[in-house]
Amino acid sequence: MNIFHPLKTFGPVDSKYIRRDDITIMLLAAPFLLGMVSRWLLPFLFEGIGSLIGLNIQPYLSPIMGYALIFLMPLFSGMIIGLILLDQMDDRSILGLQVSPIPMRSYIAYRLFTPMLFSFLTTLIVYPLSGLQSIGVGSLLACAALAMPFAPMIALTFATFAENKIQGLVLMKASGGILFLPIVSYFIPSLWKFAFAFIPTYWPAQFFWWSLDPNPWRWLIWGVGMIIEISIVQFLLHRWLKKIYA
Repeated sequence: MNIFHPLKTFGPVDSKYIRRDDITIMLLAAPFLLGMVSRWLLPFLFEGIGSLIGLNIQPYLSPIMGYALIFLMPLFSGMIIGLILLDQMDDRSILGLQVSPIPMRSYIAYRLFTPMLFSFLTTLIVYPLSGLQSIGVGSLLACAALAMPFAPMIALTFATFAENKIQGLVLMKASGGILFLPIVSYFIPSLWKFAFAFIPTYWPAQFFWWSLDPNPWRWLIWGVGMIIEISIVQFLLHRWLKKIYA
């Protein structure tokens, strides 16, 4: 089967869904808006706050906002796909795929890899747009690659653990707070940072921070993080398939 067949079939449907939903449009636009804010507004804001408290906080701009920008695109694209999956589960149209000409595995591949590719490419655009400290092309590519599995991870979390779109929106709020928790580890010295290793976003975050101030151990972090993320995606996919075939 032509690998572009699922894209031709489902792409227009997804596009129509996104255009009619204000939440999804907001999720798509937010990273680009935040990138521009990081470039033109936040440096002045950080400088003003630093003057008020008598402390130079400018060095924290790139670590904090860079982390946010790298995760926003996979986070938001995963949320969009998760909401689409919930809609299709609600109207039971996803069950119709079992008798459609397109194999279920092609649909799953489309659902998992499209948001990953989208988040990867947009991260490569938004981070340079932000004007934050450069980490080099190679490290930026690696950061975008290490973060992109969070798109299907978020989508499958919604589809697996939420029963409807309302519960999905609740999960959206909760997941955002949990995924950004590793920012705390940036301010913790030495090996205590690894106390946050149970949070999947810790690994891309640490790789990014060690790319700002190049540390050769960051590539070990990259490898371990990728293994963990792929394992979580496989686990969630297995749970979701059990749910829809139950």
